[in-house]
Amino acid sequence: MKNSIVEEVEKGIGNPIKLRILRVLAMNPSQALTKYELEKKTYAKPVSLRRHLKDLIALGWVEELPYTPRRYQLNMRNETLKNLLEFFKAIHYI
Repeated sequence: MKNSIVEEVEKGIGNPIKLRILRVLAMNPSQALTKYELEKKTYAKPVSLRRHLKDLIALGWVEELPYTPRRYQLNMRNETLKNLLEFFKAIHYI
């Protein structure tokens, strides 16, 4: 199990854009944002944002909500993500 957590964390935070996505979503966890809002708040280019958002959704850290336009928010049921957010809070990243 330890190796799967290591792989999950490395895949989840292996890029500054992923960190920015997580940070922006964590700042208001009850608010779901569109891709456009995430682009503006993370300063990510659309192609890059889509790629990293897809990875975070595949990990189960971010949920894609079925609205038009699609909206995204953190999956607070994911234990690894909850622990990572606690770390972010402890170091004042969020």
